[in-house]
Order: sequence, then C-alpha cells, then structure tokens
Amino acid sequence: MSIPELTKKVDFVSDDQLLFIFIAIAIKYCEKPYIHLTHRSSEQVESKCYLFKREAFLDYSMIEFASGHWNELVIEEGSYIEDTFNITFSNCESYNPHEHQSNHLAALLDKNNNELTLIINEKHFIPDVLAGIDSTLQYLLQQMKHNPNLSFSQGCGLTPEEWNIIEGRFNDTDRDWGEQINKTYSELLDNQVINSPDRVAIQYKDLHITFKDLNDKAEHMASSLSKHGATYQSRIPVLTHRSIDLITVIFAIWKLGAIYIPLDPNYPTERIQTILSDCQPDLIIVTEPASSVAIWKTVTMDSLKSSAISASGSYSPSFKTPESLAYIIYTSGTTGKPKGVMIEHRGMINHLLCKIEDLHITEDSIVAQTASQCFDISIWQMFSSLLVGGRIVIYDNDTLLNPNQFLSSMVEDRIDIVEFVPSYLNTLLKWIERKPRTLSSLRYLIVTGEILKFNLVDRWFNNYPHIPIVNAYGPTEASDDITHAFIYSNDVTHIPIGRPIQNMRIYIINQDYKLCPIGVKGEIIVTGIGVGKGYWQDEYKTNKAFVTLTIPNTGKEEQRFYRTGDIGCWTDSGEILYFGRIDDQIKIKGYRIELLEIDHALGKCHGVEEAVTITEENKNGDMRLVSFIVSKTKDASSHIRHELMNYLPAYMVPEHIRVVMELPLTPNGKIDRSKLKEFIYF
Repeated sequence: MSIPELTKKVDFVSDDQLLFIFIAIAIKYCEKPYIHLTHRSSEQVESKCYLFKREAFLDYSMIEFASGHWNELVIEEGSYIEDTFNITFSNCESYNPHEHQSNHLAALLDKNNNELTLIINEKHFIPDVLAGIDSTLQYLLQQMKHNPNLSFSQGCGLTPEEWNIIEGRFNDTDRDWGEQINKTYSELLDNQVINSPDRVAIQYKDLHITFKDLNDKAEHMASSLSKHGATYQSRIPVLTHRSIDLITVIFAIWKLGAIYIPLDPNYPTERIQTILSDCQPDLIIVTEPASSVAIWKTVTMDSLKSSAISASGSYSPSFKTPESLAYIIYTSGTTGKPKGVMIEHRGMINHLLCKIEDLHITEDSIVAQTASQCFDISIWQMFSSLLVGGRIVIYDNDTLLNPNQFLSSMVEDRIDIVEFVPSYLNTLLKWIERKPRTLSSLRYLIVTGEILKFNLVDRWFNNYPHIPIVNAYGPTEASDDITHAFIYSNDVTHIPIGRPIQNMRIYIINQDYKLCPIGVKGEIIVTGIGVGKGYWQDEYKTNKAFVTLTIPNTGKEEQRFYRTGDIGCWTDSGEILYFGRIDDQIKIKGYRIELLEIDHALGKCHGVEEAVTITEENKNGDMRLVSFIVSKTKDASSHIRHELMNYLPAYMVPEHIRVVMELPLTPNGKIDRSKLKEFIYF
C-alpha cells in the first residue's frame, strides 16, 4: 500500500520559510491543543524537540519567526505530553519519516532537488486531506512571495478554493418548495383526500383506513379535542401504542394547531411523570385511565372517538405561522431529566418533502412504519408517503420481535421502503442467511441511529446486490435526518453518513469555532430550516446547544446553529464521515442515550455508592451498555437491573452490571474507563 504523500518544488524559499509554512499547515490541520515538533537538521548531531500550544503561534509573523522569537512560546524544549499533534521537519537524507508512526504529519526537504515532501499518517487522517494540504502549500508559497511578513493566523485559515468547495458545492442545498413550506400538514394532505379519497392510506394488521376516512375521523377528533379545551399550541401528550388511531389523533392535533408530544406506554411510571411535569400538558390522550397521569386532565382514545362522532364541524382550524411548534420529543438528558426538543412545522414539512424527493416516494410507495413513536424517525415514517398518496403499513412490537414473521409480512405487504437501526438489521440478516427471502418489492433499505459497519453492508449486498442502502444521520434537534448517504455496493473504502439534505447546511468546526479543512475531524454543526427552537423551558441547555455564529464567505452575517456534539469530517466528494461523540452521549438501537443519565438512575438504587456506565461491543459487533457499581449489598447486580426499570426505559437498562470494590482512577483522579473495559468478560 502506498504512503499518502505529495512532493512540490520549493526552489525560491529559505529553510526558515519552509519551516514556517510547515508549522502553519500543522496548525491548520491540528485537532489537538498541543503541537510537538521534532526538528532534524543535517547541521545538527541530534534532533531538537519542542512542545507548544497550538493557539500561541497564531499572532506570530514570518519575520518574528525567522528572528527566533518563537522559541519563547515553547513550553519546554524536549518535553512531551499526551494528546499532542506530532510533526517532524527534516532535511536529513538519512531520515525516513515512514518509520516514525507517532507522527501525524512529516516534512522531508530534499535540498539537492529543491523538493519538499509532505507525508500524512493514515491512522490519523483520511487520504482526502492531501488535496487540501496541496492547495494550502501552493497558497502559502504564493502568499510568501507577496507578503514576506505573513502571520500564522493568515496562513492556517481555509484557502479561497476550500471556501468555494465547502460553501459553493458541499452546501449547495437550497430548494424552493414553493407554498408547500408555508402550509399545514392538513392543507398539504387535502390534495390526496380530494384526488384519491378511496385509496388506502394506512394499514395495520387486518385494518385499513382510506384517505377520506382518515381526514374525516381526524376532523371529528379535532372537534372533540376542541370541546375538551384544546386550542392553538396546546400541549397534548399521547400515551398509547402505535396504531391507526395514533396517526389519526396526531393529525387531529395538528389540525387544531396544537403540539403533539409522544409518550410510550412501556416507559416507567417515573419517566412518564417526569416528562409530564416538565411539559405541563393541557390535555393527555390515553388508551385507558392510569394512575401515572391521574393528576392531569385526560381523555381516553375510545371516549375521544365516541364523542367525535357528534362533534363534527365544531372547531376552528388554527395555524398562525410555519414557526408554530408541531411536536416536542423528549430525549435523554445528562442530569437524569429528559430534554424536550421543540420542532416547528416548517422544519418537519421540509424533512418530509426531502424524504419524498430523495427516496422517490410516490402514490405507489408502501412505507413500513417500524419505529417507536418516541423515536424521531417515526414522524417521517408515519406522514411522508401520505402527502403523495402512498401507503403506510404499521408493524407492532410483537411482529418486529419475530424476525421470521416480520420478513414474511414485508414480502406479503409489498413494502418498498423500510428503515432499521443497524443492530436490528444484524438480527434480520441472520434469519435471511438461514432462510433467504426475495424482498422483490423493496427499493430502499434505510439505516439510522447507530454506526453502520462494513460487515453489515457486505452481508446486505451479498444477499441483495440490487437494493441500495441509505445511511441516514441527524439529530432530533434538527427535525431528524440532516444527511443521506446512498450506498449501491459493498465495494466501498469507507461508509459515509452522506451529504446535507435540502435547505440544511453543515459545517465542521474546531475548538476555536473555525472551519476545519476537508479531511480534518471536528464537531458537526448544522443550520437551516430544520433546526428546532431549543429545549422546552430549559434556557441554559438551549443556549449551550443552539448557538449563533458568523461563518465567513457565506454571504450571511449570523446564522443559528445546532451543535450536534458529533465528530465528523468532509471527504473530497462532499460526503461526511462520522467518528463518534465528543461527550458521553451515544446511540443504541437508534435511541439517543446520555450515559450520565444511567449513572444518575443507578445512584437512586438501593446500596449503590458509586456508578459509571460505558459502552462495549459484544461478540456480534453490536453496542451494549455495561455498568460498574461500588456496593456492599449482597447480590446487588441482580436486584439493581430490576430496580432500574422503575427509572429508565428498557433500552437504557444496562445489559450487564458489574460490582467492583472501587472504580479505577487515572493519575489526575478521573475514572479510568479504559481500565474498566479490562473487567468485561464476554
């Protein structure tokens, strides 16, 4: 395998200028706070090593650098610390940078031929960075001619060419939906009610409902809800299982201009009550009366349907602006309290229209509805295909837990678009590999919610070489997916999360809020019509995650961004690669989980003195939760899993709980998570 490198003629610059350029490139491509420079010279017997802060160099100019003033920035000559960006500059013929695997970036100056060779370490960079480094090197060499007193801050920014690529090509996502974006979901669906009144809109087991009946029942339910006091932007949690009734009542809530808040009946009572206490509902829709909601105003689904028959026409549709809230979905929170994400109608509608356009959803499409109503992907699964006259088929949890039955149902129902989390796809593929299925109607397999691995891609295309995979990525805070990656074969070198969808723009930033070059890891931030309003009644967390920034060369002074906390980088093709989280938030089975929330719940359990939760892959390659607790209680782990069910939904309860005498610590007193992994036995 060839080493990623590039070589350029440098016959008009001095060694000092080349070292300046090299350090400027290192600062630009560095993602760490410290840089460790090894300087090897043919004039020196031994190498010199320098450690300095990345940001310390930014204000220094070429003249100051050449005069040797930069040495005052060195923390300590010859010193070394962990988590540094390691670079080597050498003009020694005997030096072989390929032998030094700790280097992130190396430069070899061949004085005989006036050539500079730059070499990257593939363990730290993707090869795509070479094109950017080449562009940067040429740009700096040109700048050096015209401005010999160039500063590091001027030299380490994006070149004009890179700006044009990121803004003009990668983020060329403007899409004019016309008046659709300013309409209610109800108004958009009216066309299908008029044009295809008798077409089946939703199917659930042996039950069906047509577009006309769906609209009529939603009208009646909206009237009934109005009589129960619901009005514009009323907060209405729905505590019921997935069904035709659930979709109908959500439709009714939106007809009123009210806010839909999903709740899962399988949630622990405490979690349901925590969410209700936070959102302070105006009315709760339940399957049947329950003690968990007794202190709030409720109406049962059956009562709502019964009273709806005589309530027709007694409500006034209310939709004041596209910025009105469509729904609030609660996600995991670091303090043990779930966060209510507020999404506007225009963000939701934009996402539905993107799905229709990108997946070529038509009146002939049959989309599987597989996700929990508390998972944000349920929104597009329930409502996108209806807008063009397509059909939704709802599969309940019992069916999904029986892969053989589910696969047979998919074939029988002629499903052409289905979405899974990778861990569930892994389960299905095991069945398919034992008993092959044709899936002749399926056009797209969408995966989301977890990292998609090569093994799954390979196995899928070995069974279904003509059915593409769509790797979808996005946070709840930005109306669900913000990228789509279409994968057509297993002949891929990496698995991207895709390109920005319509009317959403994505940037990769470093710790200084500066844009990262192509191929360099940083935090994924997103702006556009889908970015939500923030967290319900939580100004602190909203201001921390939703920020206003000015991105140069975009033609826009200030834009509102959501900071995903995810690490990614651009590829040359304009796709984004995903590398994990900045913090302790993870996704398992599609659900977003804050590990600190699990630790907080463990702290409530009897006998637990300390607790920490980590993730680990099991032998099947699936992510699992493992908790370590300090407890003097006998058989603590056996009763704690049961006790956790009172505080956490099932998907957040760790697969394993290990009791340890004490939690291992790093030298600086932090919990040593790497040591904890040594305690795990499969």
